[in-house]
Amino acid sequence: MFVSTASATKQAAPAGDAAKSSPVSHHNVDAGAKPSDASTAERAAEAEKLKAEGNERLNSLDYDGAVKKYSLAIDLNPTNAVYFANRAAAYTNLKRFKDAVEDSHTAISLDPTYSKAHARLGHAYFALRQYDASISAYKSALEIEPNNSSYLTNLKAAEKASQEEGGVEAAAPRGGNAPAAAPGGFDIGSLLSNPNLMNMASQFMSSPAAANLMSNPMFANLASSFMGGAGAGAGAGAGAGAASANPDDDGEDDGATPGAAGGQMPDLSALLNNPALRNMFAGGAPQQ
Repeated sequence: MFVSTASATKQAAPAGDAAKSSPVSHHNVDAGAKPSDASTAERAAEAEKLKAEGNERLNSLDYDGAVKKYSLAIDLNPTNAVYFANRAAAYTNLKRFKDAVEDSHTAISLDPTYSKAHARLGHAYFALRQYDASISAYKSALEIEPNNSSYLTNLKAAEKASQEEGGVEAAAPRGGNAPAAAPGGFDIGSLLSNPNLMNMASQFMSSPAAANLMSNPMFANLASSFMGGAGAGAGAGAGAGAASANPDDDGEDDGATPGAAGGQMPDLSALLNNPALRNMFAGGAPQQ
């Protein structure tokens, strides 16, 4: 009897230990899976929140703040092409064009079908005066989104700049900061000294409608002369940043305007024939 009891005691002990350990093991498995899933979802949600905050800063011209927000979003989700493309836009506005090129390439590697990443790359290359690379990038964007008029306009601007490179009308900066006279003797300097015109231009440029007209390279260049005083000789950096303020956010147009950085005087007659511009100076809102 004693041996049998001892044997039973020995056999019961492991059973008790197993009973104690089994729930712990099961609990550990579940606890390890559920928090992991929740953590992934939380990180993704936080990354989207940071992207939205970055967009707000980009639209309010706080480009450094936008870079910080997009960078935090990338830290949480480094596989999202939009975050890199948006940070490329912020870098472009800061004239950190090489960083914009790098981020655009990363966005393309993450999502080769993301047309806006190709467009951002084309814009950055244009600002660096690497026109052939810019042309290639815009062509890639158009292959993905062939009906995008903004990409087509920017492609033509890059092609024109490439053709004119090295000529008297090349997109290279001129000396000095004074606005140059337009062909035909039109004095931009006297135009800029008109306080009423400058006031209208200032009010318009602070409105959301300005983003639509900035898709016109000629207007963007003239606006750069009005608002920055840099004139036609500002070079590739002028206008490149302001023209790309709109972030990419699930369908928003890129808005990049490399033609504004060409350093060439706009065709004033063509500008005056622009119905949106005429309507603006007539006191109405530009046509959408």
